[in-house]
Amino acid sequence: MSFNILAALGSLLAGLIYFYPGEMMYRSLRGIVPGPALIAMYFFGLALCVFLVIFLLSKIMGNYKHLHYTFGKTIAMVLLFTCIGVPIVSAGTEFLYELGIQEAQKPKNYVFLVDNSGTMSANDPTNKRKDVVEEVANSLPSDVRIGVYTFDSETKEVFRTGAVSSGSVHIPDSAIYASGTTNLYSCISDVANSMPADMTLSPSKFIVLTDGDPSDRGLYSSAVNICNQKNISISCVGFGEYNVGTFVDLANRTGGNFMPASDVTQLKGAVSEVINKNPVNRDLISSRVDNTSNSWVYGALRILFLILIGLVFAYLKYLNAALPKFSLPFFIACTVSVLLGGIFVEVFYRMYLVESLGRLVLCLTFAFTPLLSNKFYTTMSGVTAKTNPYGNDSYGNDSYTPPRYPY
Repeated sequence: MSFNILAALGSLLAGLIYFYPGEMMYRSLRGIVPGPALIAMYFFGLALCVFLVIFLLSKIMGNYKHLHYTFGKTIAMVLLFTCIGVPIVSAGTEFLYELGIQEAQKPKNYVFLVDNSGTMSANDPTNKRKDVVEEVANSLPSDVRIGVYTFDSETKEVFRTGAVSSGSVHIPDSAIYASGTTNLYSCISDVANSMPADMTLSPSKFIVLTDGDPSDRGLYSSAVNICNQKNISISCVGFGEYNVGTFVDLANRTGGNFMPASDVTQLKGAVSEVINKNPVNRDLISSRVDNTSNSWVYGALRILFLILIGLVFAYLKYLNAALPKFSLPFFIACTVSVLLGGIFVEVFYRMYLVESLGRLVLCLTFAFTPLLSNKFYTTMSGVTAKTNPYGNDSYGNDSYTPPRYPY
């Protein structure tokens, strides 16, 4: 039995086609839509794209000719698995994967990173952010450790993390001003690296107050990696002119959250919101940024659950490929493809590399369909090469009965 290489490559096109819209949907809805619903939507979209591409490939290859009057039933079952089976299994496995996430440890260290760049002269001329940080920091539980730093062209320490307790935070007027550039990622890295090792054993939350895009964009990945390694989440409050996508992505990749403030009068409410909100940051298609980030148990569960979703994909692809009989090599190839994709994602994310590349690999491995060569269809069910599988044998006798589709 041989596979049609061109058809298999064509199936990969389905994953490639879906990746960009799927990525945009996932990024824009993560943290807004509940995890099980989001993962169900993501894999439903992928399944629909795979269905359309495999259907076209099967039609081009003539796979449906042997089905005759079962064609409509076949497509109906494919759509049933696509619209119901895939979302149910995806949502169910994601629900199981998130169990216990609310019991993840709450932050023990709260660090405020306050923007002092030149644009603050226009967006916060009265230095309202100073009063907000003092008020919010002094309302935190008494058992947490607090730090305050400012950033412009360089990082400045106002209070080293742990040197001040709730109720006694008072920021000098001279510490808040407007000058220089917005070197946010340098500040994040500097502060994270300065934290004692014992503090990184418990979760920390960095709260960023900023009014513009970071100037040191080249240090983004490095800052994210350091935070993930040291159990630090970054929550951002943006006001003034800023790029929402930049701070949403930063928050998502470190396990924090983002809250906009229309102006400084809304600043206190926004800062309080990110302080109190602990988003769900564990799902099947992104890195884990809670207390299971280094757990091999959750790594194995991710791979197992992806395989379960992949088995549903394999069956709907089996139906859509219009195979005249069960093909074990077909199922094995589909399952191994998903297995390799799951292993790649787990190892890749542990290396703190680009998450979107991991999801691209998942799209390709889930879409991969090893369509069989046309020879498989012309020799099916014991029919020899001399036999015409569409009604008459080579001698003109009307003796061949097309096989029923194996449901």
